Amino acid sequence: GGQKQASRFPPLLPARLGTEPMIPAQPPPPPPAPPSDGDAAADPDAAAEARRQQLDEANLGVVSEELFVSFEAAAETPGLPHPADVAEPASLAATPPPQCTYPLLDALPSNLVSSGALSSLQLQFVGLACQRHLTVMPTDPPTRAGFFLGDG
Repeated sequence: GGQKQASRFPPLLPARLGTEPMIPAQPPPPPPAPPSDGDAAADPDAAAEARRQQLDEANLGVVSEELFVSFEAAAETPGLPHPADVAEPASLAATPPPQCTYPLLDALPSNLVSSGALSSLQLQFVGLACQRHLTVMPTDPPTRAGFFLGDG
């Protein structure tokens, strides 16, 4: 009945917050000193790592055209081009997007498309998201499928 059964697990929070002793944070250790020329000759791995770091610093912010390409909405997507530059991985660009069959234009005021308030890129993703949400997953209870847009 009315008795509370003891848990075999410790409580997630202390009985009273603020009763635990505070442990001061330790400062992070200092970064290792860069190898000198004499050290590099003695340790080829250190020399290779130093060279890799130099190349990384020299190429910071450089985007390879082989890795990323300009994103273009599917040809059948209505609307004006997106006003900003948008890139996607080249491997993703090599895969055609699914065909959008959702009647998105029937649900939107026409001036959103004709004025460019929503670009062809935005229309394509909203249409694909709506189409995906029509899918009901075989879970208990049934749930709608989701859509993820990783835009930064």
